[in-house]
Amino acid sequence: MKLRFWKVLLSLLAGGTGAFASVPVRNWWGEELTVEPSGIFLYPSKLTGYRGAAVFAGLGSSMLSEERTRLVYDQFENTIGEAAYADNISWSLYFGPFAGVYRWRGFGFGAGLAQIRDFSYQYLKEYLDDFYVKIGEDRVEQSGGIWNGVLAVGYSPVSWLEIGAGGRYLYGQRRLEQVHIRVPETSVVSLKNSIRGAGWQAGAGFVSRAGWRVDACYQSGVRFGSEDSDALRKLPWCAGIAAELNVPGALPARMLAEAKLSGWSEVDSGFRNVLSVRTGIEHRLLNRVRMSYGFGVDPLFSNSAVHRLLGRFGLGFDVSRLRLDFNLQASREELDAGDFALPVEPADIRVYQDRICLMLNFRYDI
Repeated sequence: MKLRFWKVLLSLLAGGTGAFASVPVRNWWGEELTVEPSGIFLYPSKLTGYRGAAVFAGLGSSMLSEERTRLVYDQFENTIGEAAYADNISWSLYFGPFAGVYRWRGFGFGAGLAQIRDFSYQYLKEYLDDFYVKIGEDRVEQSGGIWNGVLAVGYSPVSWLEIGAGGRYLYGQRRLEQVHIRVPETSVVSLKNSIRGAGWQAGAGFVSRAGWRVDACYQSGVRFGSEDSDALRKLPWCAGIAAELNVPGALPARMLAEAKLSGWSEVDSGFRNVLSVRTGIEHRLLNRVRMSYGFGVDPLFSNSAVHRLLGRFGLGFDVSRLRLDFNLQASREELDAGDFALPVEPADIRVYQDRICLMLNFRYDI
């Protein structure tokens, strides 16, 4: 039978399982996706840097591999290793962004639609008796995402200064189902949340003729207006700064660095504000071929001791007015029992998450 979460949470937790308890906190709030062009979705001051008009489209895919282990002890209660008890792989596909920009005199206009968070997550653990006959399972399936629609405008009052602002509308849905089977009983928790909210963003950019620029931005938090305890009620504000330096030479390069501070402490009193850092280099190998690579660190907002490490590699090709960009991003994160939406049992588990994202972006200059 199907039951609402608030009716069965206590009984499920008493049995060592629960809908929220089986989802890592970062997956519960949605995996944050990288969205380009940043001039529309994060730094509106960059809109004046385009020439004429351009349209953008994209496609992305993500694979999440998760291994859960328990510590193994000897007869003297010394830790001698780890034993895996669940190993899962899940896939997700997302379309976008879809965007357009237009430059007119000192103004730059931009509009876009993109998925910014992905709730896709799957977990399965089977239980066998002494004769290896299946007698039960724990299964969690979460899906959905949050989309962001943006209208923004930028203006350059002088050659070295660019400013911009825009409005955002976020919408989406999250669906979660947990099945808890123990012969002869079955419990099912089913949740479905709709997400609607609006916010704004603003920023400024400083440009130098020496080949460098610095952009700063602020995105307001977005409140979704739901009072349900099992729903997302708010996403945090974000303040970012990005630096770019063009280095001429036999192998021209563009050096990039970015830092973003997210205000998770206003979303939940148990969370901390986190500073995410990215750095990278783009080389122009030939007139129409570009190669980029970079690294990053994402702390977990519920536990500042947990850091996700990221690596990124990309290739870009210019074909007349069309630009194609292929990007591959890989990350790894290690969690424990306290890094879930609710603590899980047993307390000595270790969870290893590896994520690979493949993104294909198109840009056509009109």
